[in-house]
Amino acid sequence: MPANSSLAIEVQRLHPREVIRASAGTGKTYQLSSRYIAQLKRVAPDRILATTFTRKAAGEILERVLQRLAEACRDPHRRSELAASIGETELARQQCEELLSGLTSQLHRIRVGTLDSFFSRVAGAFSLELGLPPGWRLLDDLEDEQLRGRAIETVLREGDARDLTQLIHLLDKGRAGRGVTRLVRDTIDDLYDVYLDTDEHAWRAIDHPPLLSSEQLAQTIEALRAAPPPKDKRATKARNEDAERAQTGDWENFIGKGLAAKVLDGSLKYYGKPIEPPLLDCYQTLRDHAAAVLMSVLSEQLAASRDLLQRFDAAYRRLKRAAGGLTFDDITRSLAGEFSRRDPSGLSFRLDGQIDHLLLDEFQDTSLPQWRVLEPIARAVTRESDASFFCVGDVKQAIYGWRGGVAEIFDRVTEQLPEVVATPLNTSFRSAPPVIETVNRTFADPGTFPILGELEPVFLDWVRDFPTHETHRVDKPGYAGLQVAPPPEPGEKPAAPVFRAAAAHVAELLPNLPRETSIGILARTNEAVGKMIYELQRKGIDASEEGGNRLTDSAAVQLVLSAIKLADHPGDTIARHHVATSPLASVLELAIGHDDADAAALAESLRRRLIDEGYGVVLNGWMHELAPHCNARELNRLRQLVALADSYDPLATLRPGDFIRFVKTQKVEDPRAAQVRVMTVHKAKGLEFDVVVLPELDGALTRTPRFVALRDDPTSPPVRVCRYRNKAVQQLMPGDIQTAVRQTAERALREALCVLYVSLTRAAHATYIFTSHKPASQSFSALLHAQLASGQRPEPNQLLFECGDPEWYRRLPQARPESETSPAAHDAIPHDEPVRIVFADPGGPRRRGREFVAPSKLAGGGTIKLRRRAAGSQARDKGTLIHAWLEQIEWLDRSPPAADDLRQTATRLGLQADLVEEARHQFDVLLDHPVLKSLLSKADYLQHAAPMVTDHAADQIELEVRNERRFETEIGGRVVSGSIDRLVLFHHNGAVVAADLLDYKTDLLTSQSTDAVKSFADRYRQQLSAYADVVSRIYSLPRDAVAARLVLLSVPQVVPIGRPT
Repeated sequence: MPANSSLAIEVQRLHPREVIRASAGTGKTYQLSSRYIAQLKRVAPDRILATTFTRKAAGEILERVLQRLAEACRDPHRRSELAASIGETELARQQCEELLSGLTSQLHRIRVGTLDSFFSRVAGAFSLELGLPPGWRLLDDLEDEQLRGRAIETVLREGDARDLTQLIHLLDKGRAGRGVTRLVRDTIDDLYDVYLDTDEHAWRAIDHPPLLSSEQLAQTIEALRAAPPPKDKRATKARNEDAERAQTGDWENFIGKGLAAKVLDGSLKYYGKPIEPPLLDCYQTLRDHAAAVLMSVLSEQLAASRDLLQRFDAAYRRLKRAAGGLTFDDITRSLAGEFSRRDPSGLSFRLDGQIDHLLLDEFQDTSLPQWRVLEPIARAVTRESDASFFCVGDVKQAIYGWRGGVAEIFDRVTEQLPEVVATPLNTSFRSAPPVIETVNRTFADPGTFPILGELEPVFLDWVRDFPTHETHRVDKPGYAGLQVAPPPEPGEKPAAPVFRAAAAHVAELLPNLPRETSIGILARTNEAVGKMIYELQRKGIDASEEGGNRLTDSAAVQLVLSAIKLADHPGDTIARHHVATSPLASVLELAIGHDDADAAALAESLRRRLIDEGYGVVLNGWMHELAPHCNARELNRLRQLVALADSYDPLATLRPGDFIRFVKTQKVEDPRAAQVRVMTVHKAKGLEFDVVVLPELDGALTRTPRFVALRDDPTSPPVRVCRYRNKAVQQLMPGDIQTAVRQTAERALREALCVLYVSLTRAAHATYIFTSHKPASQSFSALLHAQLASGQRPEPNQLLFECGDPEWYRRLPQARPESETSPAAHDAIPHDEPVRIVFADPGGPRRRGREFVAPSKLAGGGTIKLRRRAAGSQARDKGTLIHAWLEQIEWLDRSPPAADDLRQTATRLGLQADLVEEARHQFDVLLDHPVLKSLLSKADYLQHAAPMVTDHAADQIELEVRNERRFETEIGGRVVSGSIDRLVLFHHNGAVVAADLLDYKTDLLTSQSTDAVKSFADRYRQQLSAYADVVSRIYSLPRDAVAARLVLLSVPQVVPIGRPT
């Protein structure tokens, strides 16, 4: 954060007890590092505790401290800035050197880290008091997930069958059918933390009116049928349908539809006609009975849920104790309970050091248990005159409520701790003026956003409390725009064109940006992240996912996982075929013709090796076998997989499938971050990008909760818990449950607004917003349409709002030279893209069952290994690329290959840019040659290039092109498999009457003489004749109705291949 005079004046007065309300981009890390260095001048580093929530953020704080001290040692201007920021008039170079030297010599005593790491250290000092298992350790995520799964299995296995059946029935009432394990896991995932935070009273039964007896109910239903309906022909049908619902006990639909719904919402009319008292009395009686039934079911579900959670908790605790392990949450809750009973004065002795200065980062994300641990320490610090308390946060960025964060704690700090002052920071040192203006227009005024019903006050309060933002970077170039995407294609989801439009814009923007410019594409869901990465890859754009990508984005890793899957499920024919047609086939001695017995034997052998040797050792051996077939990226992914396997070995189970699931859940960082990064908004918290793209704003602001909770105070545990039910049922609930529903909805809306704020404040230069023209009425898109475009009705492809300079990037320093903007030269061919695995031929000795052979071996001919004859790997790669491009051509005169498609193909193959350019030039020359034109243009082909004369006129023939036509068929007791480069089928009256088989060859001929061409063709005669035999068999054609021809691309020349003699 650059210093400025106004900031220096402000921070010179360092208050010993201060809360900083730091809006996005205002320099909270700068503030923390300043406060840390200020205290470092007075005390040793082990007397300062600075905490945050992630190791990355903790590293950034320490890095900033060291960096600023180092800069101050060598630069007088930086030294003056540092002095002003820590409340000093001047700072000598020697002082800075002493501070830096002292800090680096005591790195082992520095207390800058995560809350979890600090709590773990405290728990280690109080293990006996906390009742922790001897020699306890922290469980990693995988082990914890395994223990949770085992606890669920224990609950299902050890419980009485009848009790469990009743429990599951109660849990599933009113819900779509789900598997038992899935139902139990969902209940635990939703409610376990709430269970830990509450007592039994919070789960008590729900009050409701008394139930009617069977006789009373029958009489009331009959009275309903007899009562005169309102004078509207629709009323009679509605009354009768209501009576039928009451008769069948369909009470949720009874209260939500028809006349009953009108009575329930207080209306005394139906389509403008009054509901007479006799009918009204019947409905009110049945409404009370419906309330009694539905509240009874809810009470039973609550009791069943708590019973399940109790059983799970007992089993889970036993398993963790037996494993000697704890989670971070266990430690935090144990400490919270202990510190509520204990004076923390003994903490210094246990930790071998006094905490005099407490610095808390991202305080708005603190949970209640975490604050119960920190609060006694904070109170002790604020009581001492020579100690200090400093915390920084922003309730507008409180987006982690779903994992326990309670932003209201931040608001209460100034009330709970003595003499704590609050200081706002609302001047951004990150964003350009157009970005800040967009933020202000979105939040600083109520605007014309559609009414949110009961939740409208939440939005109005958020806007009222929103401070107008300013920017220090007034000269920074920037832009913000709101673009409406095209309409979806028929049958397409509305979000699809939005993702495509966002990807297309990134593709247009990239050539104009310097390489160091970062682009962040932020979405709300992981599903949207995957879709955006797919659209970017289709455009040939290299993109990475924050936190790393799953290793399954690698072809080599997918192959290894197929081998592991085969070990777990030898009957998986897809995995078997994948391995059998790969370089691992020879290593594992697996061929396509192997039967189930062979696969079972191999699977048993693999399982034994994985158990005896370990996953890391086995996969390391496979990696070395695959290495010659991989490019640098694929090999790196394999190394990362081996490292994952090593970490998995201590936790390995007997099922190889568990390893596959482990790999699919782990994300591994690529050492080289891509220029374009795609992530959820939650992962973007704390990050900034030069450009931000927002493509997922059309969904509802909030999601339907699975449960609701009532709190007497936002900073206290829930006092009432209930499962969520629809609005019709909510009207029948007692007041405290309705309040719980409202509180839950309000919390969700506030967090949603925080998510939008975080999204809009990540950009340094430009924010590009993409929406559909028909978003949900209560969505981020609708809010932005209202706030930025004054409620203007959006039309497809419309630019609804823009602010700043659309060509802002032209003002950036070190702009990319024009010669480097060629997509083929850089962006379309990212060197980090995966390349192919070159699959080995599934040859080898004879196996049981039918023999599988390649066509080249059917007539005794030798296998042609093009890569051995190629002038080198570049020649082979260029030939592969030209083959791949030719595959995209159906007919040149109908649909010539698009440049984007050609670039994407090259990207997929992972070839170097200079080779691609050379191949592209050669390809263009080929397509312009008369021989290729006549062969690949439909009109010329029928008139001049067709290889045979059929009995039918040309205008009676329909042509079908099959590029890369793969086949597997039986001939003479042997299964023949292969692929034909181009197969042209001649159709007449719907039947195939002839075929033309074309095989492309990119080999360079040493001579173009007739004899040389004939000699070259003879090498392939047996192979192509075998291909022709296969085509004849597949399409039931006479052998002489199938032509086979070599297309020599280096000449170019077409050579007919007859039967071998």
